[in-house]
Amino acid sequence: MAEGILGLGSSGSTGLSQEMIDKLKAAEEKAYVEPYDDDLENWDLELEKITEIESLVSSFQSAVEAFNLFSSTNNVFDQVLASSSGTSAVFDAYDASGLEEGSTTINVTQLAQRDVFQTSKFSDADALVVGGQDAGDKLTITVGGETLEFSTEGKTYAELAEEMNLYEELIVSVEQVSGTESRLVIKGAESGLDNALNIQQSGVDLGLGGTSERTVDMSSIAAGYGGLFGETEALNQELSLSQLTINGDTIDFGAGAIITYQNIIDEINALGDYTATSSFDDT
Repeated sequence: MAEGILGLGSSGSTGLSQEMIDKLKAAEEKAYVEPYDDDLENWDLELEKITEIESLVSSFQSAVEAFNLFSSTNNVFDQVLASSSGTSAVFDAYDASGLEEGSTTINVTQLAQRDVFQTSKFSDADALVVGGQDAGDKLTITVGGETLEFSTEGKTYAELAEEMNLYEELIVSVEQVSGTESRLVIKGAESGLDNALNIQQSGVDLGLGGTSERTVDMSSIAAGYGGLFGETEALNQELSLSQLTINGDTIDFGAGAIITYQNIIDEINALGDYTATSSFDDT
């Protein structure tokens, strides 16, 4: 077997030039390496697009889940809506074929209520709480087994409402009841006996009291009539009454005014926050 060296070029050199080697390396890199580099560069972009598509598909599935006939929970075709008016009720459903004619009796034995309290009227929500500026003046509210205390000293009605609203158990607002007057309204955030509000006033009287009991000041009724409640006078009996105060709400009849019991009842009912009736004998 013959052995020897193959020379390239007219000069019969025994090796490749550096220039030729560089060209061969560049050609090999372009053919084998660059395609992988391009794939790696496109990978992140493709992954980003795939993630966006998955998110859109997931959102779409959530949106149409209610229409899934094979869902383990009720779908919209199984839902029935009802509204009542008087002694009748109206039922509505997406799939009316699923409703059967007949009578449905609903017996409601108890409705949950939320406590609502309101203060006496005041003219300026940014004014300091009247009669509540001494040390120790405060409101104590018990709700859901928790006792909350609110000092009124140095606070305006608006500031007191803002502080009360920091507690999730309460919903407190300043509500305008006339062109010049407002009230502080305190509500329980949740309904039911477990969330009932009990409000105690210490050193300050904002007119907060139970919804069924009201303190009535009848001191300005002429002494000869002995007061309004318990009287056996007829409703048209005249009496002298200048002023009537109920939980801080004042009805001013004018000095020396001569009015009847019916006038008093009408004026109390006109306040809108109270209901006055007569238990007098009409004889």
